[in-house]
Amino acid sequence: MTHSPTQLLFRRHGLARLIIVAASSFALAAADLRAQAPAAVVQVDAAGATCAAVHDQLGILVIGQKGAGEHHLSVYQLDPSGHLSSSAPAKLRLPRPDSLGSFANYPLSLVFHPSLPLLYVWQDLVPPKAGTPEEKTVYDAFEHLLIAGVTDRALRPVGRLAVGEQFGFGQTVATIAVDPAGERLFMPNLHDLSVDTHGRAALGYFDLDEQGMPRPVSVPIEGSLDGYGLNKFELQMRPATLLVGSYQALPAGWGFFSTSKHVVAFGWSHGVAVWDTENRRAELSAVTLLGMAGRSHPGQVYHAPQCWIGGDPRLPVLYGVGYRNSNVFSIQQVDGYPTFLPQITTVAGARFSSGPLVMTGKSPRIAIGGENCVHLLALDADGRFTGEAEAIQVANPSVLAIAHSEKHDRLYVAVEKAP
Repeated sequence: MTHSPTQLLFRRHGLARLIIVAASSFALAAADLRAQAPAAVVQVDAAGATCAAVHDQLGILVIGQKGAGEHHLSVYQLDPSGHLSSSAPAKLRLPRPDSLGSFANYPLSLVFHPSLPLLYVWQDLVPPKAGTPEEKTVYDAFEHLLIAGVTDRALRPVGRLAVGEQFGFGQTVATIAVDPAGERLFMPNLHDLSVDTHGRAALGYFDLDEQGMPRPVSVPIEGSLDGYGLNKFELQMRPATLLVGSYQALPAGWGFFSTSKHVVAFGWSHGVAVWDTENRRAELSAVTLLGMAGRSHPGQVYHAPQCWIGGDPRLPVLYGVGYRNSNVFSIQQVDGYPTFLPQITTVAGARFSSGPLVMTGKSPRIAIGGENCVHLLALDADGRFTGEAEAIQVANPSVLAIAHSEKHDRLYVAVEKAP
């Protein structure tokens, strides 16, 4: 077996951290806001948008919304040129137990299966008080993962799961991801329920079958030991988990990056961490990027910045954004593992509000939501920053939901009010 240079550095005590003390860094000047967005940027009227996903072959754009009245998802049909159809979008509600009617639910992440007409939706809700009957109802009956099939460019429910004490709630940011082969669905914000971990934070995944549906796993039935000391088993929809309680309270709201079903990177404070599900010696590792560190000021409490990551598995690079600050990094990746020195960039005057979205095409860029604008950072053929950047003005004080059509090379941006 061969290992990347980063893998070799990580092999220590099963949980390792590589601290980058030097990096290529530069600053980009504050780009003048362009009041007129180019044709490739499509502003979509979707107030309270939290997430978005587009599917070129199916010809639809789906935007998740919070506090948008009687609906949570807006489904737009696209014409052959990638423009929004003249027909009104379909408005859909997400399910919630009737007993939780006073606690609003909302979508946080949308992702399409890479080869099947399926959309995965991750939802959360305003948290009830601890110890109340409503909190028990959340654990007993609230389903975080919803699966919709796509037929004739319309969504139809085909699955509801991810319920129980393993699943944290009350979050404002979360992401899910499917590996490029469509064999595994990664999920955030879990609790590890082992006796000796006391419910600390974890990541999780469901393996997917040929229809893109989560596979149940065989679980021993408590108290079923027979005379030979063997358990009986039953099938349960239980995710595989990885304890990450030493990193942050409820992790992976800040993006996944997967090159295969076995290795997934996720964002954390000050950098990027990696979960190798087949590496028993070092299944969890992290790269700390000192250039991404936050700053404290007199009389203020220091808060470590969250790094929101993203990328395209076809590129040998993954990207990270400092949430609510102006720092961006790119770092080479080999089989999903970060390696070599990162390139850290500061976009003067920026205050990022979304993760990095890779836009492939004739002019490759990454798009990042900001305050009343979308930042576009140019990339070279190897996915590294060229030093060129522009900011497109949009009507949204905190741009969060963006999606890119590779077929049409269009960037869809959810705004509070379209021009």
